[in-house]
Amino acid sequence: MLLCHGRFSRLRASYGLALLLGVSATVACSEDAESTPPIVTCGTPPFAISVRITDAGTGRYVASGATVIASSGSYSDVRRLPSTYPDSSPVLLGENAGTYTLIVSKPGYMDWTRGGLVVKPSAAPCEGFPGERLFVEAVVQRSP
Repeated sequence: MLLCHGRFSRLRASYGLALLLGVSATVACSEDAESTPPIVTCGTPPFAISVRITDAGTGRYVASGATVIASSGSYSDVRRLPSTYPDSSPVLLGENAGTYTLIVSKPGYMDWTRGGLVVKPSAAPCEGFPGERLFVEAVVQRSP
């Protein structure tokens, strides 16, 4: 909850922009805020990697029922998609800059793995997204 109000319109605007852009924000203010500017620190992005899962034989999107894992060092993000997940929707994961390995598994298909996927940090972390977004097409083959 933001407890600063009244004369802190610049603070409210900064905080509102952070919320609008989908980043978390930590806000600090004090009684003597006129002499001390507010501090707004951007948090992590909503995602760093966008994956679309495509059938190699048909070219159609086949995300429903898949499991997608993105790992970078000790960080791991796992998405288990329900059978009702829209096939054409991208799978969004990874919240940090780093070098990722992606694994896509889906019943009836062979596992798909790709390593060395680099998400670079941003030079201006508070301008909407604190790093690059990586777009990946996972083309999966049906199991024999």
